[in-house]
Amino acid sequence: RLAGSFGCRDVEAFVTELERCDALSYAARPGDVEGLVEHWNARGAIGSLSEITEALLVRRLMETNSDARGASLLLDRARDGARRLAGYAALQGGLTFSVPARRADVSEPADVSTEQTLSDWSRPAQQALLSLAVFDEATFGRVRFHHRNSQDTLAVEWLVGLHARGRFPWQKLLSRLIVRL
Repeated sequence: RLAGSFGCRDVEAFVTELERCDALSYAARPGDVEGLVEHWNARGAIGSLSEITEALLVRRLMETNSDARGASLLLDRARDGARRLAGYAALQGGLTFSVPARRADVSEPADVSTEQTLSDWSRPAQQALLSLAVFDEATFGRVRFHHRNSQDTLAVEWLVGLHARGRFPWQKLLSRLIVRL
């Protein structure tokens, strides 16, 4: 019914396609359903998991969480910051990020320091990034990516970009990732 309220032209086919693609987990919250319906209506199909991930990722990078206020970011800058956080998290085996200017539970620190990872960003820009819908609250003073697939996609983009600029040889990357396994 929710899909129908967002203008889905054929709810039964839409749900069947989500099931076929094993993508029901992408419809966990109303904003996700709305994004999937827009994607479905525009294409007439759901597409592959990577296409769904990309469509929802772009949508979430342009959307702020309901309690957010303050500065906004252009899509390219938001994606760049999210890539960097995801990349650092992948290398450190982390899932949570500190939110600048929020009192965190120091007994369980965030896996990745946003202030260190994005040290060339202003604090308001860091906060604006972490207020985007691509992130969810984890625990007090920390956030995590809404979908793990989004985090993994962004991490791969970041690592490929580093490699393309000659800043991260594949042998070094593989040795760091294999040690983690």
